[in-house]
Amino acid sequence: MSIEFQGRKYTIRRHPPSGDRSLRASSAADEHLLRYMESESESFGSETGHLLILHDRFGALTVPLHHLMPVCPVFLKSQELSIRTNIEANGLSADDNALPPVLKPFPPADRVLMRIPKSLDLFRFTLSRAASVMPETGTAAAGFMTRHFSPRILRIAGEFFAEAEQTRAWKKSRLLLLREPRKPLMSGKAPAEGMDILKLEDGSIHHQYPGVFSAGGVDAATSFLLENLTVDREHRKILDLGCGSGIIALALRRKAPEADIHLLDDSLLAVESARRNTEGTGMNCHWRDGPSGLAGSSFDMVVTNPPFHFEHDIDISVPLRLFHESRDILRPGGVLLLVANRHLNYRTRIRKLFASVDEVASNRRFEILLARK
Repeated sequence: MSIEFQGRKYTIRRHPPSGDRSLRASSAADEHLLRYMESESESFGSETGHLLILHDRFGALTVPLHHLMPVCPVFLKSQELSIRTNIEANGLSADDNALPPVLKPFPPADRVLMRIPKSLDLFRFTLSRAASVMPETGTAAAGFMTRHFSPRILRIAGEFFAEAEQTRAWKKSRLLLLREPRKPLMSGKAPAEGMDILKLEDGSIHHQYPGVFSAGGVDAATSFLLENLTVDREHRKILDLGCGSGIIALALRRKAPEADIHLLDDSLLAVESARRNTEGTGMNCHWRDGPSGLAGSSFDMVVTNPPFHFEHDIDISVPLRLFHESRDILRPGGVLLLVANRHLNYRTRIRKLFASVDEVASNRRFEILLARK
């Protein structure tokens, strides 16, 4: 798809590509933010300030505003690859320093542009860090689709900015304009201090960054998987694919104390949460958007509660790609164990990829499948 800014059209594509043509690489909220920047162009030029862009998943903001040399901290490995690919596809030069991992300190910013994420806990975490690097005269513009509005958005904004103003709706989107940043309580503190601390049912303590899947505890699908989880003796090398904060990997370690266990997630916040929770267990964490090329055909077992919700989108092509890549890293006879909502009908798709597919367990909502290569 194309997006226009100051008379030039830019091509923006999703990464990874989706088979669902209804899913776009940008929304009216992105366009609204670009219209705002056009109206502010005289007061904000490439030599008069520093621009910070947050939650730009595919580059719909970062690419058109490339001339302003913005910094866009990345949360997802797929986000980093997508923005870099779209920058180069539009004949622009990619700067490694412009796409730092999100947990690195934010650079000073006179202006912040952001999409408000679905997780408002993540919105609070991000906004607090942005406000801490802005001068008193700094301003922020946060875009969202009107159907996703929550009064909590205004309450969070009020914690970190003295003035918050909503614009009129445009193409069913709005902007929240924020002025007079307050220095938040976590200003100057390490991002790790923004982790939530959870007490699980077994009494163990779990750490998790805001925005990581299943905030506040273990989701129902994972709980069902853990109730039916078994590991055979020959499963010596195991991958927890889409590891989240490491709940499944910790269960695998209890069942297979000697196994070589790896954790992988597209989300940096998930990987760093998992790294904290699995510290001292000998497990290896990987920040990647998929297992392709991870270690050849060497894994005995891949275990996953595969993602299909991405912010407000549902994209089934992502788990289907992960199933393909899982097959490629499994040794002959290796297995893929997955839990999924019954209505997704993964069984039909997986039968085309694996030698056999068996049902391990099922209930009204979920099914657990074991596919053998």
